[in-house]
Amino acid sequence: MKEITHELEIRLDKILTKILKSHNDPLLYSEAAIKVVMETIDELKKHISKHTFPTEEEEIEFFKVIKPHFLSKLLYFRKIYQIEISKPVAGDKYITKHYQQQFEKINKFYNKNKEFYKYYRSNNRNLDKNYFLRGKHDIRLIVNSHFYQSDLLFSTSHDFIVAQIIANDKLLQFLKNRKSQEKVTKIVVPSKVRNQLKWTAGKAGIIELIYALHTQGVFNHGGSDIKEMIQFFETTFQIELGQFHRTFSEISSRKTDRTKFLNVLQEKLLRRMDENDQA
Repeated sequence: MKEITHELEIRLDKILTKILKSHNDPLLYSEAAIKVVMETIDELKKHISKHTFPTEEEEIEFFKVIKPHFLSKLLYFRKIYQIEISKPVAGDKYITKHYQQQFEKINKFYNKNKEFYKYYRSNNRNLDKNYFLRGKHDIRLIVNSHFYQSDLLFSTSHDFIVAQIIANDKLLQFLKNRKSQEKVTKIVVPSKVRNQLKWTAGKAGIIELIYALHTQGVFNHGGSDIKEMIQFFETTFQIELGQFHRTFSEISSRKTDRTKFLNVLQEKLLRRMDENDQA
């Protein structure tokens, strides 16, 4: 079983990495990711339906560690989709409040499951047979109604809660990055600077540069959204970039010299360095 789950994990991670690179918008990549993760979990479920665990320890490991690892990805991407699809379209204070409410929901979940959090975080094993063996649940210990709606051959009383804990940990980082990105878009560039610095090298050049910076992850430790970077450059350098996705697509479809602007920058910078060396 470990070999099968390991193969599924490697394949899933490769696909998710490709999806994240292909979509900059959280709404788009979460939607695509949900579909792939659900298909993988269905495949995992089919393997379990045919598998008999030789020992209780192996069954506990599957429902305490392996299944929550896969399920947490589904919960994580579903939550991102829900957060982004319901995000207010305008008003800084409403957008900030929207993200703050998500932090409050995570805290509420923690407070509701505080004792199990302590048990899980401390790597306690005393109640594992109650929490992570099928058909061995104690009704007094079940705190999540999701258990009663689950396939009992593929669920225990607490594997879903473990998955939620893992998903919430990742979600906290996502929310922190989104709040940081919102602050970037609110940066006010002094009017004196705006009047002095205006982009005059053409739209394709700046879009090529922005995508290069985004790909390199130079802002917010790689957590910046391409759309927010576009808005920042538009404000700072007084240029309207319009349908930047289409422009980037046109740049990508060039048969030769796809990074024309960046190549010119490098060439001229090297020439300047050579001139300084000779001076």
